[in-house]
Amino acid sequence: MRLRPAFEYFRRRNYGRIDGKPYFSFYGLNIRIRNVGSIEATRAALDRFRARAKAASFPGLHLNAVISKIIVLPPKNTMG
Repeated sequence: MRLRPAFEYFRRRNYGRIDGKPYFSFYGLNIRIRNVGSIEATRAALDRFRARAKAASFPGLHLNAVISKIIVLPPKNTMG
């Protein structure tokens, strides 16, 4: 992952933050996991992303994962 462009955006005053940490979303995380090879390898990549953000003087990252085409919640009619 090329992080320099992301870090340039993170430094902008108007970039979204939660608790001072830049907010970053991964769309299609399930596809990224498949491309990286495993959940464990993806976790290691995200840990490196967090470490590089701290090394670049950010207080950390607030990561958001968006998973597409996989049902993770029960159907509406079963929620009572």
